[in-house]
Amino acid sequence: MSKSILTEINRFLIAISLIATPVNPYIFGMTLYIWIILIFFDFEFLSKLKFVKLKYILIYLSWITLALIEFKIIIAVKLSILFLGILYLCTQDEVIFPKIKIAFIISCFFCIAQFFLYYIDPSISASIAGINIGTFIWGENFATPAYVNQYVVFLFPRMAGLSREAGFFVSLLGIMVLLILSKRKKISFYESILYISSYFFSLSKVSISVIFLFFLLPFKNILNKIPLFLSILTVISLFILLALKLDINHNGYFYINESIAHRLSSSSMVLNMKDGSFLLGCNENYNCTINNEEPLYNYLNSRNLTPNTGVNGVWVDFGLLGIILLSITLFSLKVKTFDFLVLVLITSTVTLFTLDNFVILTYYYILINCRNSIFNK
Repeated sequence: MSKSILTEINRFLIAISLIATPVNPYIFGMTLYIWIILIFFDFEFLSKLKFVKLKYILIYLSWITLALIEFKIIIAVKLSILFLGILYLCTQDEVIFPKIKIAFIISCFFCIAQFFLYYIDPSISASIAGINIGTFIWGENFATPAYVNQYVVFLFPRMAGLSREAGFFVSLLGIMVLLILSKRKKISFYESILYISSYFFSLSKVSISVIFLFFLLPFKNILNKIPLFLSILTVISLFILLALKLDINHNGYFYINESIAHRLSSSSMVLNMKDGSFLLGCNENYNCTINNEEPLYNYLNSRNLTPNTGVNGVWVDFGLLGIILLSITLFSLKVKTFDFLVLVLITSTVTLFTLDNFVILTYYYILINCRNSIFNK
């Protein structure tokens, strides 16, 4: 078998590992993303690493230094993997994205199949979804945590395709469509049917954020005239005000609206952090509020949820220093307001440092959309 064929197979496996989270094994209490290993067998990528621009190395080292100074080793590891993944996608852009798109289309077909099979026999639908995929490949002991949860949030039972759960699939759908549009400017009729069907068959709360994103798309040029600093300040403030308005720390709210309370928990925590934590961020247990007995944070902890979602999650993890570094990073990359809003909306349910595919692809979208060349020619 020729070297070029092996390279193409390797790249397709990288794409599958990135898009189809359940195909990756779960070892030592964490998901081992196979793509992390496989990219080191793409020798074209390795040959380009020496040409990485100093600016990107300095950005990476700044974040790693901050994480290590605050003894946040797990976040430092995640940052390193994120940087590596983004580096690979931007380097191999033209050769890897077509394969990522194919893997994504396969995931969409799985979503549609799951939906129709659900009405025939829910157990059959569940057998090709969530953790059952990982169990089939790796067995019960090594299957990556993923969720079938095929219940109705809006209109229809929600399906997850090959994603970890339905909300993650919708986020992936949103950023993938943006990437396709940024590269081709249009989507074929049959692709549109596929993506629209997948959207309706996976309706979740995050679907609102995704549709709002596409509502903003026609106003991209207008939004980009808004100074980035003003956009960052506005987003941070709006999330804090929303958390206050909804009074999410009241047990009458978060018991009923757990997902919304979790998404806004970081915004609520910012106002309740101790002085040292406000500047440097919380400890790994997130015991950093003025009153550690506040019910919301205790409830989230009991549910194994952390109050570090979205942009304000950077404040919770790294304090004001983290927000300053995030702002410097965005400015140095010449990110415009629309792309910043893409980051805000796509990552509203997770941390900015998570390794799930839609987060890595969002950073990839921002870099190629800003025409940021990572390498010296």
